[in-house]
Parts: sequence; structure tokens; C-alpha cells
Amino acid sequence: MKRVLITLLLSCCSLFLMSVSAQALPRNFRNVDTFYVGAMPDQDDLDEFKMLGITTILSLHKLPPEVEKYARKIGLKLYSFPLRTRLLYIDEIMDVMRSVPEHSLYLHCLHGADRTGAVTAYWLASQKHIDPFMALASVISPSEFHLIGLRQLGREYGVCLYNVPKNWIGTYSGARNGGLEGLKICGDEWYTRLARNFLSITLGNPIHLKNEKFWNKFNHVR
Repeated sequence: MKRVLITLLLSCCSLFLMSVSAQALPRNFRNVDTFYVGAMPDQDDLDEFKMLGITTILSLHKLPPEVEKYARKIGLKLYSFPLRTRLLYIDEIMDVMRSVPEHSLYLHCLHGADRTGAVTAYWLASQKHIDPFMALASVISPSEFHLIGLRQLGREYGVCLYNVPKNWIGTYSGARNGGLEGLKICGDEWYTRLARNFLSITLGNPIHLKNEKFWNKFNHVR
């Protein structure tokens, strides 16, 4: 009986430490292939990064000055490629991601969903040779609302996406990995532009004109 109580106590302590560790990491923190992705880190997150073996931060949104200063103080390598609705510097970003040891890089934007998702999709398409639409499907927010937008993009490229497995939608999104959201295709023109730019640099221009009536219905314009 005493041994059982000790075992239960140790298990509870282990679960508590895991919970504290998870809370200390940025929102949408997750592993993708050979790197980690998520939201904007703070100073406490950087200490956790060192414990996980993360030595490089690749920022798609500028780090706060105090976080950048602390990161340099503890010896983390920093790369900054601010993005908005286009995958600028994508070749340079891929160069950095290929050059570092596996599982040593943290890729982030502000929320760890859209820009991070688009760059993740590009990594999967360009480095792992996954079909661009399948790569995009794996990082989108896994809801029917955004799947509708993905299917509409497919129609513009002459690609049928009704057979994409449900369990593949959002595989690498935060929503499927203990966080929130993924790349959002519907709901805001900002997000749609990011998805469109990813497709344009991987597949070229669509073969059909975009359905303005559809996008006006599902998007609002900033």
C-alpha cells in the first residue's frame, strides 16, 4: 500500500511539472518536422528553450527589445524576417532553417498561426516535397469554415480538394497540438492574401479567375 501511495505521489508531481512547463511555453507551441513553432516568446520562454535544446530563434514578427536583449545575453542566435501578407525573404528563411541542427530552431510570428503556418507549409512543400495544397491543408485552422476557403482556392487552380483526409486538416496547426488556431483562409482578406501568396510562389498563377462573390461573402476587408 505504501509503495502504491508513493507511486501515485510521484505521478502527480510529474503531471504538475509537465503542466507548469507547458504553461511556461508560448501559445501554440508545437513541433513540426525538425523545428519548433509558436507565438511570440517572452523572457521566461527563453529559459525553457535552453532546456529543450533550442539555440536559434527565427522571427517573422519583431521581438520586443527586452526579449531580444535577454536572448542575446543567454547566447541564442537570432534571425529576423518580418512578414505580413507575402512570404518575403522565403529563400533566406529556408537557408537558415536548413543550416541549423535539427530540433534547435524556434520559428514564430505574433500568434504562431498564420505567418508561421504559411512558412511551415512552404517548408513542407519545398523541403519535404509535399503537394502545396496538401501542405497548406496541414497548417490551416481545422474547421469547416476555413476548409471551405481552401476548396475555393482549389477550384481556382483546377484542383479538387474534397478528398483531403479529415485527419490531415490542420495536422501542424496549433489547434491540433494543444494550442489555438492555424492559418486562417476565410474571415479576413489579410489571411487570404497570405494563403494566395504561398500558392503563387509554389504553383504559379491560378488557372481560373477568383470568385469575388465568394470571397466578399466570407471575408471582411481591412
